Order: sequence, then structure tokens, then C-alpha cells
Amino acid sequence: MSEIVYLVHIHLVPHPAGTELPGYTAAVITAALPVDAGVHHVSVHPSDGPNPVVGLYLESRTLSRAEALARDLWETVADSHAWLRGWAFLRAEVPLIPVRH
Repeated sequence: MSEIVYLVHIHLVPHPAGTELPGYTAAVITAALPVDAGVHHVSVHPSDGPNPVVGLYLESRTLSRAEALARDLWETVADSHAWLRGWAFLRAEVPLIPVRH
């Protein structure tokens, strides 16, 4: 089975002080990821609805593994950058996009 690139959204709990994720967060996450993580792109939506969202385009063999890998990667980055721990992990999921016929 070959690798597929998935878009996984990491939903975070809002910061207790109401602070938004800084604009440079995607660059910090990208720089902190292991080189073999299979991440192609990182995007940050600091106030996407009620929760901030980090989007990862990453390679994985399965959807469930992509979601688990996204959680592991967030935990790795948050462990290496203490200021990111202000936004606690809520969930990681591939967004469902409706298809119109």
C-alpha cells in the first residue's frame, strides 16, 4: 500500500488567556518537525470557529494513522516549545468535504 497525502486538522482548546496562536506558529511547527515526518505543509487558523486549528498535509498509509500521526507530531512540537502548551490538544481529524453532484 502506498502513502497518501491527507489534510489533517488538529483542533486545539482555546488558550486560557484568550490569546490567539501567533502568525509565526506554522513556521515554528515546520522547523520543529522531524525531517522524516512526511509533512508537506503546515497552516494555522488561529481562530477557526470556537477553536484554533493547525492543518497538516502529511503522508500516511491510512486515514486513522494520519490522524494519530498528527496528534503525535503536535505533542512532539509542544514538548519542544513550551509556549505552545497553552493550547491543549483537543482532537485530530481529516475534515469531511461534501461533494455536490
